[in-house]
Amino acid sequence: MARNPLPFASCTAFAVAALAGCVKEPEGLYVVFLDPPGEVTCTTETSEDYEDDRTQDGGGGSSEWTYTSTVDQSGTAFYFELIPLADGTWVLNYGGELIPGTDEGGGSYKFKWESFQEVTETEDHRDGYAFVHKTSASTTTTVTVDMDAKGYLTGSWKTTTVNEERWREDDRWDPADNDLYSTQIPSDQYLFDGDGDPVVNDPETTDCSQDECFIVITTTCDDSAGFDAVRTDPETAGDFLLPANTAA
Repeated sequence: MARNPLPFASCTAFAVAALAGCVKEPEGLYVVFLDPPGEVTCTTETSEDYEDDRTQDGGGGSSEWTYTSTVDQSGTAFYFELIPLADGTWVLNYGGELIPGTDEGGGSYKFKWESFQEVTETEDHRDGYAFVHKTSASTTTTVTVDMDAKGYLTGSWKTTTVNEERWREDDRWDPADNDLYSTQIPSDQYLFDGDGDPVVNDPETTDCSQDECFIVITTTCDDSAGFDAVRTDPETAGDFLLPANTAA
């Protein structure tokens, strides 16, 4: 897209501009035109310590089913503001959220922030059984901004999400001590032997290579889109700047 930016105000002294040239900085408010997102790529990894020969495809062979999901989505437009700080770093104000960033040189700026949440649930029996279930989710937003010699702003907006779920319990225990006669790890949903039968932890047999059995399922997804931006007058933006939740 070819859009003309408003004049930059960083050259405040004519003499300085005449001698050194006008040094443009992207400080200010912009209308951002975000392209439709590209293909979202997701990968899932499994880590575990069960001893049986097994596969993770639900039956030890190729499936008769192929699953495909395709999403078409429009682009979008919104405001953001680039703000320099006294220590030389920058922040990007996006809907009231502040994303910290740095000047990478050559007219390039990079903003990045990770939000995460982790929940851990534990069960311990006094006669010798322990179980842990942990879930965690993180979202990393990375925004790159590039400004050319004429003051045009382009960039990319990338989001990476990581969801992890892990289970751990003792490999062996006596069910008569705690009335727990089967595993609490849902390994039957993820692990299968060569005959296609689910692999599980039997409390009265050794099923794992360590004293504890565990499974970790990690799914990572990447989504990105390009954008260009037009500088605008803050007075035309109305109340787009909400009270910020400071991320820095």
